[in-house]
Amino acid sequence: MQHLQSIGNTASTIKIKYAAITAYAKHIDKLSILNNIRRPQARGNKNIAPKSLTKNAANRLLREAERKGTRTAAIIYTLL
Repeated sequence: MQHLQSIGNTASTIKIKYAAITAYAKHIDKLSILNNIRRPQARGNKNIAPKSLTKNAANRLLREAERKGTRTAAIIYTLL
């Protein structure tokens, strides 16, 4: 598992690969090979709302969108 972390795999990717190893170990009836494998814990998602734009930033975004075209402006107005 340390190798997977060192090459950049996230905890959730490692969890999927560990599940495949576990299934294979069950298939060959060698669950003892799983005893010494340490898995990283996945970080929990924090449901934090994104920060909203200030009034000045929203107005600046709208002015720029209006300069680019009506389609872009319509999308921005919908999102705000």
